[in-house]
Amino acid sequence: MIDFAPTEDQTAIRDLARQVATEQFRKHARAAEEAGEMPTAVRKVLAETGLLTPFPEDFGGSGVQDAVTHALITEELAFGDGGLAMNVVGSILAPLAVLVAGNEDQRKEFLGLFSQDGETPGVGAVGLAELATGFNLRETSNVLQSLGGSMWLDVQQRGVVHGINSTLRIVLAKLYNAPDGEGLCLVALPGNLEEWEVTAEAHPLGLVAAPRARWKLYVELNSVWVLGGLEQGGPGAARFVALANVLLGALAVGIARAALEYSCDYAKGRIQFGKPISSYQAIAFMAAEMAMDVDAARFLIWRAAQTWDTGGDALRLAERARMQAVKTAQRVTTDAVQILGGAGFLQDHPVELWMRDAAALAALG
Repeated sequence: MIDFAPTEDQTAIRDLARQVATEQFRKHARAAEEAGEMPTAVRKVLAETGLLTPFPEDFGGSGVQDAVTHALITEELAFGDGGLAMNVVGSILAPLAVLVAGNEDQRKEFLGLFSQDGETPGVGAVGLAELATGFNLRETSNVLQSLGGSMWLDVQQRGVVHGINSTLRIVLAKLYNAPDGEGLCLVALPGNLEEWEVTAEAHPLGLVAAPRARWKLYVELNSVWVLGGLEQGGPGAARFVALANVLLGALAVGIARAALEYSCDYAKGRIQFGKPISSYQAIAFMAAEMAMDVDAARFLIWRAAQTWDTGGDALRLAERARMQAVKTAQRVTTDAVQILGGAGFLQDHPVELWMRDAAALAALG
């Protein structure tokens, strides 16, 4: 029988993330949404925990984490607030891409940008979602092509967290004429690209505390910017994308769990006709289904994460787990609003925020 019980170290880091989520993220969620960014004080707290630097200490990080640990941390942070959790995930994806897909020289060059040595680590940005297809890798239209001895990158991305202001920018593309789902490459972008068009995504529905942008560029690049090189980049890129799906799926589970627990507590304290509404069959059955859905989504994420950790082909598992987790978050947050009734649409309660965050996560593809 598969044992998903966390280890002692995983329990400790999960508890740390839960503390940050409840004491920082939940407290500053509304202010972060109004500002459209993570408060500086919260980011400093995160930097002190080491949660922003999940790479080897030799490169200034706090230590490498496995995929299951990433899932545990991300779920807890999203339990506090989805937008702030997405802000964190968007930031760490770039160093994770370098760690997973890059060669030793690239790790030395890029991971230092996110070192703990400074007051706060650098902020990364990775473009994964495309304009029409979202995260569907089998329909990737971003192309890396060899023309006349040079490499040309043609990219259009949307929903890039920290896409305007970032320390390192990375895009996902595929080699020209490669079969669907194959020939994937992660390409680091130089900081002096004049051909690069950046547009802020205005007025997002949810996840507002994670500022997002659209990228468009057609530029000539040296092959040294391909993480892992053209020969070795493919497997590393696919492996990184699987890990990114695990993180995004865990984020959806955290949002769903927050809505489930809040609405259940509300139902226990809301008295109608002399007894709590949680005692009525319609509410009780709805809450039970919500709980089962959240547990099932978490299991799928953990299975994909464990497959990743053991070196298996986790890409399809992770993609399916993320999609199921996002659907679960949409359904559970909507049901949570229904349990609260008219109060569910008021900003006095956070369930309307979580419902919007789940919808925004689904809109990414």
